[in-house]
Amino acid sequence: MAFLYVPAYTFPNSIEQLAGLQLKTKVFNDDQLAKLERYVNQVLRPQLQPVPNVRTGQVGSNPRYSESFGYKYDYVHKIINLPTDPIPTFLQQVLQKSLQIIGLKVEEGYFNQLLVNYYRPGQGIGPHTDDPKFGDIILVISLGSTV
Repeated sequence: MAFLYVPAYTFPNSIEQLAGLQLKTKVFNDDQLAKLERYVNQVLRPQLQPVPNVRTGQVGSNPRYSESFGYKYDYVHKIINLPTDPIPTFLQQVLQKSLQIIGLKVEEGYFNQLLVNYYRPGQGIGPHTDDPKFGDIILVISLGSTV
């Protein structure tokens, strides 16, 4: 099951019909979004590291940038058990608020891994299936651009 939050976007019917996907729009008000975007841009963005190509293991000339909390996912070797810094308190609060809004009840600490991705304008995420190691529930929050 995946939950996808985007600020505001009209999706074609096809995305709303994906099995297991619950789409929520306008989950956060403008002030909450602004606070989250400031945190991402001022605190997280300077920490982001280039992601290597999964086939070559090399960082290309126009990589996406990423940072993991809780556990780090090794894209080349498909390993998720590499410990890293814990999920920051502010982002834990965002996760909890998201769960409340969605109406999903999970044990505290259910989300033990957080991945922040930064895509440059024009970059995108290709079709893929998340590794089952990530669990049954994946929460996606998109900021700054439509998905």
